[in-house]
Amino acid sequence: MSLLDKMRSGSDSTFMQLMLGAVFLAFVASYGRPHGDAKGQTVASVNGVVISDIAYRRAFGLAQRYRGGSLTEEEKAALGDQVKTQLVRDEVLLQEAHRLGLQVSKSEIERTIAYDPLFADNQGAFDPALYEKRLKSLGYERPDYEDMVRDRMLRAKLVGFTGDAIDVSDAELKVAWAREATKIDITWVRLPALRFDDDVDTSPDVVAKFIASDADRVKEAYDKDFDRLYNVPERVRVSVIRLPIRDDGVAAPDLEKRIDDLRVRIERGEDLAELARRYSEDVTALQGGARPAAALADFDPATSEVLKGLEVGKLGKIVTAKDVWLYRLEERLPARVIPIEEVRDDLVKQILREEGAPALAAAFAEKVLAQWKQTGTVPEALLAEQGIMSESSGLFAPSEGLERMGPPADVMKKLVDAPVGPPSDVAESQKTYWLAAVTERQEPDVAEFELKKVALRDEVRAGRRASFTKSWTEDLVARAKVE
Repeated sequence: MSLLDKMRSGSDSTFMQLMLGAVFLAFVASYGRPHGDAKGQTVASVNGVVISDIAYRRAFGLAQRYRGGSLTEEEKAALGDQVKTQLVRDEVLLQEAHRLGLQVSKSEIERTIAYDPLFADNQGAFDPALYEKRLKSLGYERPDYEDMVRDRMLRAKLVGFTGDAIDVSDAELKVAWAREATKIDITWVRLPALRFDDDVDTSPDVVAKFIASDADRVKEAYDKDFDRLYNVPERVRVSVIRLPIRDDGVAAPDLEKRIDDLRVRIERGEDLAELARRYSEDVTALQGGARPAAALADFDPATSEVLKGLEVGKLGKIVTAKDVWLYRLEERLPARVIPIEEVRDDLVKQILREEGAPALAAAFAEKVLAQWKQTGTVPEALLAEQGIMSESSGLFAPSEGLERMGPPADVMKKLVDAPVGPPSDVAESQKTYWLAAVTERQEPDVAEFELKKVALRDEVRAGRRASFTKSWTEDLVARAKVE
């Protein structure tokens, strides 16, 4: 009996778990490389070594199953590119492992397979019969599968080998610790340009002057929103009563009967609005079932079809899988094109505000900054002139982030190392102006650093290893001859 069939005795489980954690690096790589006599068309070659379409199709199929759900053609193409990139990367790493003389023994391969949950029975023990069955379902012969595992382990050893030299000094750890454990309290002022819209001069003289000098810009703004705002389709105003179908034993036919009864009462002269307030469970119930005017295309197809043939003042019933509806058509508003002359002044005012409000906001922000620097405190009285108040975070660790919405990420990044004091400048993001300052800084406890140094070293080292491995792998791929 081979070592593979003797595994999981428990005597060396620690070693097995460590080995297991070291080898399974990438999903696509798990079943991507054909061995033995498998041949196919070439998808790519890496330094002369062919990646066949057999490998590609196998890896793509597994990746698609992993993603789950149906994919569009665009998504399939994107996934195909990812799979091909992964196969090229894996081949480059494998070739580098061979170049460096790394090896994986047969016993290491058997240990790894023995601890693969894919081949474990209900008690968690390796099952040789299940192993053979699963290999068959994956389209592998045993020698080919074990060769694939060897390749995967070689790549894992290579990655571990390259990361072993990465270390972190105590001085670097202290810097990392300070960043993680330091707490700061920040105060910020948010100045959205929209708040200054009313301060922009849109008087008749200014509007007339703009029309005279920039008529083309007005026409451009009109054309840009023509289909959305000015080419108005036919619309309808309706009133509704809605009875929802629930899981409480009330069947749709019962609700239809209720709707039919309400319909008869309305046709006999009862007020639909009053009945809607009493019986409807639509959001419009408090408004007597009245809905604002909307295009037929805004309704679901079944409702649109009913309303299309309904006369003004008449009632129509619609039954869906979730609701029973009673509609009354109140008014038909014919399609029309709103001419530019009708909206020209409003378009000019919109342009003036879009351009003028940010400039006013920026100027006001500079004024706030100057006073803040001069007095050392937030100029609340000045902010009150625009109905704005400052906000404060309370002490928090920047490494953990704020628990609520605050300044943009680039502003927060600068605050991590900023001294206590007024803001140094104004930051702009999406037509909003920000002033932010550190009002208190709480340094970490040095004694606590000594207690957590070992764990912190492992964490920082792991991050650096991951970053180094990524860059190193990208460099290997860039230097390889990939065709």
